[in-house]
Amino acid sequence: MLLDERDKCSWVAEATHDNGTATITIAAVPGQRHFLAGWDVTYSTAKTGALAHTLTYTPPGSDATVTLTFHENYTVRDGRFPLPGTLACELNTEVVFVAAASGSGGNVGWAHLWGATV
Repeated sequence: MLLDERDKCSWVAEATHDNGTATITIAAVPGQRHFLAGWDVTYSTAKTGALAHTLTYTPPGSDATVTLTFHENYTVRDGRFPLPGTLACELNTEVVFVAAASGSGGNVGWAHLWGATV
């Protein structure tokens, strides 16, 4: 399964934050697995430098969660991170994405995570 664009996914989740972390949780679905296709994080005021966002999931065949940290350099590029393929998760497990705080009050951030559950 290749989900390279949000419009081809079965869901897009969103969270907003004002200088706080934005957390998106995709709940476990009995008998199904999540496939993640990408995420983005944007801010109302331009960001410079690196911010760390985390993705916590359970890989297929595992009973332990893995947390990946992505350091996005907003000086170089925007915060969109489409995956080159899909990231499969173990059956019956949740996914949690946490976007970093903006670093200043009034700088609102938006986080999106997209994929499919089958």
